[in-house]
Amino acid sequence: MKRNWIWSLLLGLLLGVALGVVFSAWVKRPGIPTSSPLFREFSFTAIAASVGHTNWQVLEDRTYEPFPALAHSRRIARRIVAHAELSEAELGRFTAQFQPAVTAALGNYGAVNKAQFDLVQDSTRVIEGSPVHSRVDLPRRYYAIGDIHGVADIWYIAEAGRVTVIVSLSEGP
Repeated sequence: MKRNWIWSLLLGLLLGVALGVVFSAWVKRPGIPTSSPLFREFSFTAIAASVGHTNWQVLEDRTYEPFPALAHSRRIARRIVAHAELSEAELGRFTAQFQPAVTAALGNYGAVNKAQFDLVQDSTRVIEGSPVHSRVDLPRRYYAIGDIHGVADIWYIAEAGRVTVIVSLSEGP
């Protein structure tokens, strides 16, 4: 009688493992989501050139697939960081033309703007007797291209002839 109990337990464990393997093969595992042409082809240097500045140093252009590993939804992300030294006149033109050029580039890829939140701050302070102008422009755009939804943070920080641009694109279903 003791042996029948052991055989029943072993048979149950074996059957449970076999059903678990079969069931896990049927369950669709979340894969890496497809990305839009905007995500794959976005070129910061093309946008910078369209506003008349080509002397940018791209510090990073990296894609995270998937991003982040423990995210609740399947998403991919891309980050671009660039830096440039500009004269005061170039800096003024850049700050006036950059965000409209970004908006036009997003539109060229068919991105429909669903929402946008802006944070812009201009300031001037005196350092060693000279005025130093700074500008922070941090818009967040929520867009859709077909069934793909994304967030575009295309920011710049400009001060005393130095500009740093940070582009963060994140997309998912």
